[in-house]
Amino acid sequence: VTADLKRSGLFAPIDKSAFIEKISGPDATPRFDDWKVINAQALVTGSVGKEADGRIRAQYRLWDTFAGQQMAGEQFFANDANTRRVAHIIADAIYERLTGEKGYFDTRVVFVDESGAKNARKKRLAIMDQDGANVRYLSDGRSIVLTPRFSPNRQEITYMSYESGQPKVYLLQIETGQRELVGNFPGMTFAPRFSPDGQKVIMSLLRDDGNSNIFAMDLRSRSTTRLTD
Repeated sequence: VTADLKRSGLFAPIDKSAFIEKISGPDATPRFDDWKVINAQALVTGSVGKEADGRIRAQYRLWDTFAGQQMAGEQFFANDANTRRVAHIIADAIYERLTGEKGYFDTRVVFVDESGAKNARKKRLAIMDQDGANVRYLSDGRSIVLTPRFSPNRQEITYMSYESGQPKVYLLQIETGQRELVGNFPGMTFAPRFSPDGQKVIMSLLRDDGNSNIFAMDLRSRSTTRLTD
């Protein structure tokens, strides 16, 4: 949580050696004067523990030290694999409460990872947390992949791949790894984007005769519509 907020450039965490009061737990009301002395404008208290069923329980409280009151507080339950995400969610809540803007710490980045020798570069579709952690590869590098784009709900990715020997647009379900070819068009498809509502994939099609058009595929009906003449 501290790392997220510090990395935003808007917060300057105070070194623990300057603390006067030692907080015993998130339920204890702080001695606000002790925090005002060291110019702490806001204070976050919290705890992390393990429940009997094995789940992680994380809770926090956000305090306004000068007003002497609580500003926010929540608790979350998660398995071990999602503890980092819970920290990002808490950082988002604190960021939004203090700045009035929606946080971005619980977000991910999709990108093309390049590795290997200069004359044999391998391009793999990959995803990671916004802070660079939890890198996961979504393709094996046997085919060139380019231009990945998230769906609005961040559950799907559309991208271009040379898997079939020529550029084609694909759709990938992030959690399951299931993927499919978007439309069975003759020629090359490229430059995919999701529509703002996430219901369609928009792409360019270059036919073998040299004609180029923009098409949309409805992800529910799988019907396609040509958008340009």
